[in-house]
Amino acid sequence: MQCVSCGFENIPGTTLCVRCASPLRLGEIALEPPRARRWGLRTRVDRLFNRMLNRMLAPAGRMRAFVSAVWARCGGIVPEAVDGRALRWSIVPGLGHLKTGRRRRGRILLLAWIGFVILSILGIGTDWGLYALSAVVAVHAVAIVTLLAANLVYERLVVRLAFGLVLFLCLRVFLYGSVLWFGGRFCTLVPMWGGTAEGAIRAGDVLVCAGPWLRPDRFQRGDIVFYEVHEALLDSAILHHGPSVDRIVAAPGDTIRWKEGALWVNGTPVAPGGVRSAITQHVKEFTRTLGTREYAVVVGYEADPRFPLGPLRMMTAGWRHRYYFLHIVRHEDIRGKVIFRLRPLDRFGFIE
Repeated sequence: MQCVSCGFENIPGTTLCVRCASPLRLGEIALEPPRARRWGLRTRVDRLFNRMLNRMLAPAGRMRAFVSAVWARCGGIVPEAVDGRALRWSIVPGLGHLKTGRRRRGRILLLAWIGFVILSILGIGTDWGLYALSAVVAVHAVAIVTLLAANLVYERLVVRLAFGLVLFLCLRVFLYGSVLWFGGRFCTLVPMWGGTAEGAIRAGDVLVCAGPWLRPDRFQRGDIVFYEVHEALLDSAILHHGPSVDRIVAAPGDTIRWKEGALWVNGTPVAPGGVRSAITQHVKEFTRTLGTREYAVVVGYEADPRFPLGPLRMMTAGWRHRYYFLHIVRHEDIRGKVIFRLRPLDRFGFIE
């Protein structure tokens, strides 16, 4: 029996060719060749995509070659190719140098950047905190400039200074500005320049408040909130427009009762004695049920204008006595809930 593959004449009765081991029976020969896997079609798509991408980038490559040729013909020096991998890793200063083998310089830049970031966080609300933030951006700019040093060394000093300044401004506005804006959607840092009626918060504290993206649909009684105060004229003080931090004493649906300077919520006294009403002046007693979007807070101040508490200021000077005013806050005016104290370090932690 002759083999159809190699033509060797085999002994009758054999099933496999002695020379090439091919089947001698036609019924055992696979007539359909093995096909590509289902995902093998992706290869054609990749080839088509790469071909289209190369055609789109070809004009840019020809333009760059033309500019380099003209620059070299005019006596200039053709700039070296920029290491794109190092620039991508330089989103964190120093990593680009570490990835390209310049470990000593990369470690110095990375440690300096981390140190200034920590100082800027600890110095929030102070002048040296702003200086530390500027130093963070400056270190980042230096890290990028050192990667482009081979290109900038041939430029004039004015051009290099202008490039560094533009790079600093771009990093501050677009990169760090975007990071600060995005982080502010989750949490807001609130430095307290004055005290409040809430004893857990003091002047000089730096608080962490939940941002707009984490603001709940409803706040609970007892929450310390960061809210916007609208200007109002009280019995003996002016409530100035601006932000303030106080604890919610009554939530929507609660019944508040004003009786002889004491505040009662659902039949229970919740505010210090001597509380005055900021919504019903010259009224000794009243009862009110809060609406679905209303909250009640107690705003405090001291009679001495040198020691203001929150947004209140006395109209007339007097002895240093502490007074409290009941204030109604709308849900739209509450920016978020205070959840953490960042400074001072001896009181670092969550706020109950």
